[in-house]
Amino acid sequence: MKLSEIYGKSVCSADGGKRGYVIKVYTDGKVITGMMCADERENEFYMPSESARRDGDKFIFTYTEKSKTENPPLALGRGCYNGGGEFIGILRDISCKGFKLSSAKIGTKNYSAENLVFGDVVIVKTGAAALKSDVIKDGGVIFKSGETADKNLIARAISLGEYVQTNLKTI
Repeated sequence: MKLSEIYGKSVCSADGGKRGYVIKVYTDGKVITGMMCADERENEFYMPSESARRDGDKFIFTYTEKSKTENPPLALGRGCYNGGGEFIGILRDISCKGFKLSSAKIGTKNYSAENLVFGDVVIVKTGAAALKSDVIKDGGVIFKSGETADKNLIARAISLGEYVQTNLKTI
């Protein structure tokens, strides 16, 4: 299921009566925690995920409650930035397995949901920093500026005796 497919879905009570449709989706960053819904008069009600199940083209809930949202709702079209603050694209969609967030399409690339921080913007956490300048040993460049200081590069730096210099070049 994709986030874009959730917005506008019909919401029915357990007895089968149509109650409204989904207008907002909330998350804790890992799972969808609930959905704000509206009825035909645009009165809003909150449907926690634990009370909801998907049934074809609609959601069926067993109970609703007042909103307990502490985070802003997920919204497609938000700006996305890497850990260095560089703009990397627009949030196009989020894929879910059940209510668990699995991946996000940002621009033309897919990112694991585990590496995302949601708020007014989306931050893509990076596990490794890029080198800000060349790492030089004996007058020659052993690692170039811009290379990612991942575990393989760090292992090579250790074997060359340049671990400290390599780490300092990521700051």
